Amino acid sequence: FVISGSRIRHAPTQIAFCEPAHAFVTVDDDSVRLWPIRRFWSSVNVSKFGGVGAGGMCLATGSCHVAVCVGGADGTVSVTNPLRKLHYPRVGTWQLPVFKHEFVRGVNVTREGEQLTSEEQAAEEGKGEGGRVRMTEGFKAHEANLQPGAGKAAGKVVEGVVVATVWEEEGQIRRLRVRKEMGVQHIDEEEQAYLLTPAAEQDGDSISRKSRRRRLSPNSCSRVLVVMFFSISFAFVIAYFIWPSLSLIQPPRCVDTPDRGYQCQPQISHYWGQYSPFFSVSSDIPDDVPPNCKITFVQVLSRHGARDPTASKTKAYNSTIQRLKSSVPRLPSGKYNFLNTFEYTLGADQLTVFGEREMINFGITFHDRYEQLAKRSTPFIRASGEARVIESAQNFSQGFHQAKTSGRGTDADYPYPILTIPEDDGFNNTLNHGLCTSFESSPAYTSIGTKAQATFLSTFLPAITARLNTDLGTTANITATDTINLLDLCPFTTVATPLATTLSPFCYLFTETEFHAYDYYQTLGKYYGYGPGNPLGPTQGVGYVNELIARMTGKKVNDHTTVNHTIDDSNEVFPLGNPLYVDVSHDNDMTSIFGALGLYNTTRPLSNTSMETTQETKGYSAAWTVPFAGRAYFEKLQCGGEEEEFVRILVNGRVLPLETCGGDSLGRCTLSKFVQSLSFAVEGGKWDLCFPS
Repeated sequence: FVISGSRIRHAPTQIAFCEPAHAFVTVDDDSVRLWPIRRFWSSVNVSKFGGVGAGGMCLATGSCHVAVCVGGADGTVSVTNPLRKLHYPRVGTWQLPVFKHEFVRGVNVTREGEQLTSEEQAAEEGKGEGGRVRMTEGFKAHEANLQPGAGKAAGKVVEGVVVATVWEEEGQIRRLRVRKEMGVQHIDEEEQAYLLTPAAEQDGDSISRKSRRRRLSPNSCSRVLVVMFFSISFAFVIAYFIWPSLSLIQPPRCVDTPDRGYQCQPQISHYWGQYSPFFSVSSDIPDDVPPNCKITFVQVLSRHGARDPTASKTKAYNSTIQRLKSSVPRLPSGKYNFLNTFEYTLGADQLTVFGEREMINFGITFHDRYEQLAKRSTPFIRASGEARVIESAQNFSQGFHQAKTSGRGTDADYPYPILTIPEDDGFNNTLNHGLCTSFESSPAYTSIGTKAQATFLSTFLPAITARLNTDLGTTANITATDTINLLDLCPFTTVATPLATTLSPFCYLFTETEFHAYDYYQTLGKYYGYGPGNPLGPTQGVGYVNELIARMTGKKVNDHTTVNHTIDDSNEVFPLGNPLYVDVSHDNDMTSIFGALGLYNTTRPLSNTSMETTQETKGYSAAWTVPFAGRAYFEKLQCGGEEEEFVRILVNGRVLPLETCGGDSLGRCTLSKFVQSLSFAVEGGKWDLCFPS
């Protein structure tokens, strides 16, 4: 079948399925593209092959290795690993020419402008209809230039005429395959093969006149295939082990991809509460656009990417490590051994390199999901005033721009303006709480979350603390606070590495069951601290919900809580009618906004004496709602045969059922019913309780 898309100039000439990559591979005139089946509407340009202007003629993939082999019109056979470009969009792609098959047409005995001796004439007899060939080895890895137009025939202009290379048909690589039993690529045995004669090799002539074309005998073919087996096996070794180190990136054991997020021992890394890196949450309702519908509007609310601990936490973590090392001069071998040489180097409050990459990946994912809207619009971006939030918004825009220009597209609007809303005391900011006096300072509200956590802590933490003291010895004197600090250090030291390709050694100090309890402990802190479990938690998100209503309905913002009307009454800094909006904030504020929206109204109050699963909490957990780089999509859809638009909400890939507004089996409810369900926010959301007389 044929694939065509907006990012390629015409339908590709070749297509194959790469099973290890779960993707199709295509070749067009100068590029190799990967089409992951989970986001098949877009492709990733992973390599360029052949000489200048030499298009791909054939390709082959294997069932065991992800390498892709391509034969070009210029006779070159090359191999690349497409997963590098898929997982690391910003790094270069290394590819390896394995060999090159060269062909020169035979010449007649009498040639214009050249006199041959009698010996030369005899040597040229019978070659008018034939030709000469040779095969040269490659094995010199080089970095492919994937920029638009790279690798195309530049073509010299001579007296007004464009002169370009036309490759001989006989020299083209027409067929490749990977032998299943050996994992070896070779030219199909039914095709003719050629060998450079010893005389030509000794002369060192590029195409020796004394070389003769020879059809290889079956025995010769076998020898050639044996040589090619070892040659191409060596190529695979280069592809798998050496290429990554050429760009100083080792083959990852764990990956963070734009569509699925962080995938690394999910039974552990998806149970770090709000410290989990973003991962795509499974959805009972398909997240695809429903049949006969198109998305007309989307607003995304995102948390910043992974960061260092806060200033107070980083001080506490460092204190725990220093005290532990001083009280136990020589820590036990095994899983504790790394602590003997561990040095605390985490910063405070800053976005990590891994967090930057999370947001770049988010920008790519957002563009690819809403590509039709992105073609005619750029997102209007706002960020709360914290440095890590602003940087996250910038990283998002970088990824969005990268995806938009990955083919031959242009993006004259980049860099996109980002509206930064200060977090100063007393400044109205719907992306950051701080105005509600009672919520910020009254123990009646500030202690609800910590009390719920403390109660649950007593059900699981003492056993862990006792085990640590037994393992480390009586002098360790590990406290409950130390235990929580050591649990926190698992996610923080993992995301402190640029690619987080392995879990931190701190993670192996605890079991899966202990991390599940830890995740629920963090969930209680969010639910009762800033969410529905706190009487004034959802109140902090009322202003944002009223802004969402204004954007969805195209009407002026009606709010008297946290909205800054100097901003929202200006069409320049709060425009209506845009199809794409992006807001970047914090986990606590997102939790309050979700509460004001009533997204988890069907979740009964969480137990603080026993752990509940996400099935029991109706999908509520800190890791499922507000991980690092977590995001919520608020979509409007126009569906065929329906007069009114629909609303749908996805939180980290999970389509919410929207039971409060009568959501259907596809998670949709009409715009009017959705707005009606937001009466809590429309009516002020208990804002009067923030300032008791």
